[in-house]
Amino acid sequence: MPAALPGQSVQSNSPSYITVQVRANRRGVFFFQFNKILAVPSTCSQVFEARYPTAFPLPLKMLRDHLRIVYLHGFASSPASRKANFFLGCLEAAGQHVHVPDLEQGDFEHLTISRQLSVLEEIACGEPVILIGSSMGGYLAALYAARHPEVDRLILLAPAFGLYQLWVEQLGPERIAEWKRNGTRLFFHYAAQRELPLGYQLLEDASRFEPFPDVHQPVLIFHGTEDSTVPVQQSLAFVQAHPNALLLQMKSGHELTDVLPTIWEESRIFLIESVALNDGGARL
Repeated sequence: MPAALPGQSVQSNSPSYITVQVRANRRGVFFFQFNKILAVPSTCSQVFEARYPTAFPLPLKMLRDHLRIVYLHGFASSPASRKANFFLGCLEAAGQHVHVPDLEQGDFEHLTISRQLSVLEEIACGEPVILIGSSMGGYLAALYAARHPEVDRLILLAPAFGLYQLWVEQLGPERIAEWKRNGTRLFFHYAAQRELPLGYQLLEDASRFEPFPDVHQPVLIFHGTEDSTVPVQQSLAFVQAHPNALLLQMKSGHELTDVLPTIWEESRIFLIESVALNDGGARL
């Protein structure tokens, strides 16, 4: 995998891991052992070493002393999603407590962007946080970070930048008009495993938000090159305007579930090295 600088993107064809073991060395530093090893050096390591060769990574377990981690699930999903559980398992194995809120609050029909941001506001409490978001959850994380400089950094999985525009383009004018006329429209809900009604207020509310939030914190983005739900071009447009962001293009679709081990390895390095940068006064 070629090295990339923040604001650039690279493609990853790294082999997937199958099992993860959490161990600690004699200094108490947690590390992860897999039954397969990446065939190439980590992209995040290459970026970090190129920019900050004198910094040193701190133990991942030190994050829990001063930062909370919040995972934001995607549209028509839930805290029980596969990606949420994957990150929850990896981070809790490393001694981290992870908040995974139900962004719908049990009411999918009246879902809005504003209401989901309010849920995050209540959890974050204006304190420094690390945000991990998938699809719509990634877009929410970026919106929140743009309004809250205390957010430390973000990991985004196929973030739905330009959410309103994407929905308008994908549904088309006739279905949009029908949705508005009827007040609700059926959408398949992955957690409920059935179609559920969703009010038109989601689209109205989404139209009030900027498509590409102006985030200044370090951002690591994973996006599938075969994503037909949120095209990778959305993330490419974001990183081109944000030198603080790094995009890793994966040979995968929107769900990214077939490349989760590689995503975790890159995320782990990003989390550790960002802590070192915060303590040293420099940031990726």
